[in-house]
Amino acid sequence: MKNISTRLIAILIISLISYTSFAQDGDVCTLNFGDNILTNGGFELDEVEWNIPPKYASLSSSEVYKGNRSIYYYNPNRNTYAPFITQKFEVEPGQTYSFGGWVKAENLDAKDAEQDYYGAMLFLQTFDENEKFVTGSYIITKDIGGFNWKKYSAIYTVPSNAKKMVLGLGLRKGVTGKVWFDEVELRLEKRPVIESFLTYPNYRGLLPDGANVSFSSFVRINNPVETIYKAAYTLSTLQGKVLYNKTYKLTSLTGEHKLQFTYPKHLKIGKYVLHMNYYNDSNEIILNQTHNIEVVEKMPSVYIDKEGYTIKNNEKIFPLGFYIKGGNEEDMKRIKEAGYNTILSYDYGYSLNAAEYLDTAYKHGLNVIYSLKDMYEGKTQYIKEPNSAASKFINDLKNKPALLAWYTVDELKPEWLPKINVLYDIIKQDDQNHPAFQVHDYDGFSLLEKYYYSTDIIATDPYPVGRANLLLTSIRTEASEKAMHNSRGVWSVLQTMDWAVYYSDRESHFPSLDEIRNQVFQALIAGAKGILFYSYYDLFYESYPRDKKNLGLFHRRWDEVKKLPNEILPLTEVILNGKRYNQLDYIENDSIKICGFEYNDDLILLFANPYYSENEIEITLPKGYTIHDRIQGQINASVVNNKVIFRLPSIGSGMFILRKQL
Repeated sequence: MKNISTRLIAILIISLISYTSFAQDGDVCTLNFGDNILTNGGFELDEVEWNIPPKYASLSSSEVYKGNRSIYYYNPNRNTYAPFITQKFEVEPGQTYSFGGWVKAENLDAKDAEQDYYGAMLFLQTFDENEKFVTGSYIITKDIGGFNWKKYSAIYTVPSNAKKMVLGLGLRKGVTGKVWFDEVELRLEKRPVIESFLTYPNYRGLLPDGANVSFSSFVRINNPVETIYKAAYTLSTLQGKVLYNKTYKLTSLTGEHKLQFTYPKHLKIGKYVLHMNYYNDSNEIILNQTHNIEVVEKMPSVYIDKEGYTIKNNEKIFPLGFYIKGGNEEDMKRIKEAGYNTILSYDYGYSLNAAEYLDTAYKHGLNVIYSLKDMYEGKTQYIKEPNSAASKFINDLKNKPALLAWYTVDELKPEWLPKINVLYDIIKQDDQNHPAFQVHDYDGFSLLEKYYYSTDIIATDPYPVGRANLLLTSIRTEASEKAMHNSRGVWSVLQTMDWAVYYSDRESHFPSLDEIRNQVFQALIAGAKGILFYSYYDLFYESYPRDKKNLGLFHRRWDEVKKLPNEILPLTEVILNGKRYNQLDYIENDSIKICGFEYNDDLILLFANPYYSENEIEITLPKGYTIHDRIQGQINASVVNNKVIFRLPSIGSGMFILRKQL
């Protein structure tokens, strides 16, 4: 870890800070975190465990929040991005941390200051086993000038490929002034002993009449000490009549368990209850869950099937679309003619002409994800009773044929979960025919998993263009897949905007067609079954602030973006109607992402190289298949005996077809 220098960390933050969620005090929900694992977080032991850059930082006894010392940091030159105060740790994938501390500042100043993005900074950054940067989380105090002691905190989940972590303190790029830090904390989440997820019935407990009535669950035991637990599942009527019992013995040494049972009789149309109780070795209940089960004559008009696909009017579809602004008919027509099939507008949620908006979308053959994302107490100033307002919109619009889903969460942190659950319950009560859709910005699975029982579809929004590589698309989509246990819809929200329209200090980098296509292939390889691009309206803007539309620029960009459906739709045909091939023999790495689908008589391989350099991957040629064309699109294959090396250029991606041997 000592090879990860504070100078390197500073460079990484220069290039990455604009692409990470900023967190302030209040973002940490009532998760159960353990004791502070940071050594010398109050600086009472002088410099013990801290890497302190002597030119910019020193211990202070004149300004303290608690005890006798704090750490003082000073940068007089806005053109100098000074090294940070850091402490380093070993971590495990999936761990969730709370971090933060008390901060005081004087004379903070920045050129062209944007208050939301300047100030003092606390951060976590993770690195893989080769000390390559993975992701990070950054707290910005969002203040220019000075302030007395304030506490800031945030949460972060370690991604799947991270091994090491750095906690850092300092000033944001371009900021001068003085800042003190004290009582800095890093706390690891104490996960429940038992975590349980009903994985089938996967959509709101609904079962079609006449099907085999099977139930499945995923159970995780978080106890390093060898212990035997018991799971007791009971299916009963609403009146309490027990229909079926099933018990299991679970050992903590196994850790993760997949449980399944089939009800041996025909279950009539109607409502039932499934109790899932878990006992410790003293036969005490440590977790009890109750799930509503309903056998229905037919499944809803839109739902998520057991493989995570979206079913609309009995047809399996692949949502492919754009975030838009407003309901302009010309824009809808342009989007549909390009080959997209879905739109999501932020502007709808409060709009009085919502019905007209959905009717216009239907006229042009577009599905609509309708936004309810701000209908929470404390989230919007426009609606006094958001739950009642949401219910009214749901009931007014639920029979519109264009409606695909309800957009309920746009990057809301876990402390919002009680209110998110209420809105989800309103949707289930008022409209069983349309799923709920959430979008998050987490890198690891364990925070995403906390939303499991509050949604039907989940997506992440990596927006990696402008970083050193595009790997964040895979990291976040893979985290979504793991968090949803193959029983919810997993989509991806991908980047078609330039970060320079959001931040004045960013160099312009509008995603190229190769960069957008690469994101698509990464998402599909990781398991995404729906893709939205963010955003259509940002295509009109060139720089910060977004106050002047450039129609010429828009049309040049749209001429590129409209090419995507012609490339993506053949892929979605393979994904919707093919079968995932899980027998590929290769050494997994992050240099090349790969998966396969059996489709007709072919084996379709999908590849994505998320790096700005040429990379390759070697696989064993699957038995029964052969290569007819060694160069297909951006992919070049060479065969030695039964091994195939696939080479892809910088940010290369594509589909490679293996033919069945005759």
